[in-house]
Amino acid sequence: MSKSVLSILLFSLLQISAFAQSYTFDVHVGVANINAVDLSSLQKEIIENTNLPLKTTDSYPAHPQFGISFLRSKEDLAFFGLHWIYSSTGGRVDVSDYSGTVRSDQILTNHQLGLSTEQYFSRTKLFHPYIGVQLSALLSNLELKDEVKLTNAESLSSSTTFVAQNVGLHPKVGFKFDQLPVILKLELGYLIQVTDFPFHLKENRDAKLSIDDNQVGPGLSGFRGGISLSFDL
Repeated sequence: MSKSVLSILLFSLLQISAFAQSYTFDVHVGVANINAVDLSSLQKEIIENTNLPLKTTDSYPAHPQFGISFLRSKEDLAFFGLHWIYSSTGGRVDVSDYSGTVRSDQILTNHQLGLSTEQYFSRTKLFHPYIGVQLSALLSNLELKDEVKLTNAESLSSSTTFVAQNVGLHPKVGFKFDQLPVILKLELGYLIQVTDFPFHLKENRDAKLSIDDNQVGPGLSGFRGGISLSFDL
């Protein structure tokens, strides 16, 4: 009899644990800015190393970012899982006149891939506040594209791609609106680029991008904000 009761209790506990476990899948759209100190210096170097009157027309402005995350919880208060975020921005220096156009683009793309955690607090009538942190591998690409177009239809172009791998920490605060027909999450945070490894050629890690012996890195630290559409699974 005691064995039967124990078996029933264990089965009940397993059922409770299974039902208490929950999953969410988030689709994120937001805005990011970066400090890009090294990349701004790179633009100045490009301008100073030519006799042409080049001017900066874009210098790594705030840009959209897109991402997804998959989180799991056993208590509906502490979630843990994986995330992926993509963003792209860039810089441009150019000059145009009657004879043609000279343009230099510096296109920066970044993938964030890593671990996410969110801790929820007491629910209000309108929303569920939480804090969170993301630990990410920051995989960056910098494409340098130079182009010369003449009015006689002649053109020259060249492209070189550099890559960089760093680590980032992104603390954030958010509000989950789960009383609506669709579950929404609003977040605000700051990405800290913990490491400062420079760009290097894809095919040669020793060929680092530098200016006057100063290595050029992505400079991804900056504020992040956005909205997510959340699905309970």
